[in-house]
Amino acid sequence: MPAISDEPFTLVIFGASGDLTRRKLVPALWSLYAGRTLPEPFAIIGSARSEVSVDEFRRRMHGAVREFARVKPPSANVWDRFASSLSYVNGDPADPALYASLDRALRDIEKARPGAANRLFYLATPPSLYDAIVENLGASGLARPQGGWTRAIVEKPFGHDYDSARALNHHLGLVFREEQIYRIDHYLGKETVQNLLVLRFANGIFEPLWNRSHVAEVQITVAETIGVETRGAYYEEAGALRDMMQNHLLQLLCLLALEPPVTFDAGPVHDEKNKVMRAIRPIDPRKVDEVALRGQYGPGFVGGKPVPGYRQELEVRTGHLRGHRQRDTLVGLDADHELVGIDAVRRVAVKDHVRRAMESDGDLAHPLGQALAGAQVEGHAGPAPVVDNELAGNKCFGS
Repeated sequence: MPAISDEPFTLVIFGASGDLTRRKLVPALWSLYAGRTLPEPFAIIGSARSEVSVDEFRRRMHGAVREFARVKPPSANVWDRFASSLSYVNGDPADPALYASLDRALRDIEKARPGAANRLFYLATPPSLYDAIVENLGASGLARPQGGWTRAIVEKPFGHDYDSARALNHHLGLVFREEQIYRIDHYLGKETVQNLLVLRFANGIFEPLWNRSHVAEVQITVAETIGVETRGAYYEEAGALRDMMQNHLLQLLCLLALEPPVTFDAGPVHDEKNKVMRAIRPIDPRKVDEVALRGQYGPGFVGGKPVPGYRQELEVRTGHLRGHRQRDTLVGLDADHELVGIDAVRRVAVKDHVRRAMESDGDLAHPLGQALAGAQVEGHAGPAPVVDNELAGNKCFGS
């Protein structure tokens, strides 16, 4: 049998100066490289509006890897070999001129190495730029395979509502074939998240007990010790509800509540997740206040150090964002409520409290649990209220 060789590829990251690239993408690529599981030869082209040199981009990515990657660079020589694959093309993703520059960069890379011209475009930008990027990839010809495969990865949130999600699907379909499109929720790549299915279905102790007869309550809490930092522009578009609740947290809910799939291939798992979603009763818009809450973090202390509130974060308090600043950084949903509950025979989600908050230095259960249990709440219909809640020295949130 002939040896299986790696396929060369080039990854183009739109939004290369953003938080997702710095915290997740490049550290993950480095970890794959360090574990010798990243196909070679490869090249990574970062693209963003920031006017930085290739050397500066590599220096920033080195800092990101040292801070966020599980595997740290063992030596300068090893990092330099990885960094030699990094390059940078600056430009506005809405400007067709950027795509001419990317085309030249891709052709130069592909001429210098053997193998097919395999290209992967990763949209790590605010969702408002997706349409422009997809349209320009199509108009420039970059979406067409050039003797290899060409694929596009679209990050969440996929649209801001049902209609915009359908519109985005339509725009993608005009440029790419369905098998070229990867809609991704990077949260599902976390090791703990992937282990949920193993915990549920491969554990002889838990599997027969994982049902409503034996499990009284499930609480899903995602809390961060950081604020939006450099994500202000993105958060003013998304907010915690679209950033976390309708993708990451609902995916966790599905993994916790789904029935055993026929196999653990993508299709059967997808089908069982859909059954969970269909089992959740839609919320009556007139009664949202009874089952959900949202808020913003204000100034306080984390780890004994002062931290700014959401409205004091640099990108939120300056520039074109001034005067808006109404996005939620905390959301909570009580899926146990009679208005939202999950209709199923053996579903585990007897009491599902799903919540997400940013910049917490302690237990969120007390104030959020009170609010979800029916504490007096104001401001649901208007902008997300700011609440500073100090409990036993910990900064907590409610609304």
